[in-house]
Amino acid sequence: MVGTGAASFAVARRPIRENTTYATEPHNLVLQFLAETGLIGLLLAAGAWVTGGVALLRALGRFEDADHAAALALVVGALAYLLHALVDYDWDFLALTAPLMLIVGVLLGASAPGVRRARSIVWSAAGIAVAVAVVFSLAAPWLAARKVDDAFAALRESQSARALDDAKTAKSLNPLSIEPLLAVAAAEESRGNQVAALHAYQDAVRLQPENPRPWYELGQFELSAGLRERGIRDLERSRELDPLGPANDRLTQLGR
Repeated sequence: MVGTGAASFAVARRPIRENTTYATEPHNLVLQFLAETGLIGLLLAAGAWVTGGVALLRALGRFEDADHAAALALVVGALAYLLHALVDYDWDFLALTAPLMLIVGVLLGASAPGVRRARSIVWSAAGIAVAVAVVFSLAAPWLAARKVDDAFAALRESQSARALDDAKTAKSLNPLSIEPLLAVAAAEESRGNQVAALHAYQDAVRLQPENPRPWYELGQFELSAGLRERGIRDLERSRELDPLGPANDRLTQLGR
């Protein structure tokens, strides 16, 4: 069980869904990690949870009197988060997960024994570097999504050159998403560059071969380009990955 990738529960669910409901997240953090990151990802997450729990319990023993009561309340709050995550997808919401990370950091930092200043500076610098990396990892996909929206908005205004620039910028910001590639393909198609559009659709398929959407978009493009057999083949692959998806309707129209 290798998973289908981060934030891809909808892709993992589609081959086994029994209706056309489009579920993007399960109401269970364990199931989410298992579907998206596979067994290894789940084990790594479980290891992090256990390590964090042990560290918090050890930290709790270093507090006294009123500080101990306050620290205990914070630890109970962290435990409540983990228990609630079994019935919801709290992990996806910064407003819920950020306080948990803050609680863990404050408790571990407040209870840590004193260290030499030089070591503190090194760890502070490392912490800042990690924080910058985390902020960028959160901001880049958001910025990429905005650029994809800008690209399609430019296409609606018949500004294909600007659309292509926005789509390529989105691709550089989030190279693991198929959305920028589909925007590149649409822009190239609008410019009349069928070969480049075909390559962009194929790149999207190679990037996420278990996702039915790029196969569907590729098949639709091939049909419009007169490549009927290839289009039908790729639509059939999309239907295999999502039997109740749009590829099934399109193939039905084609008598397949």
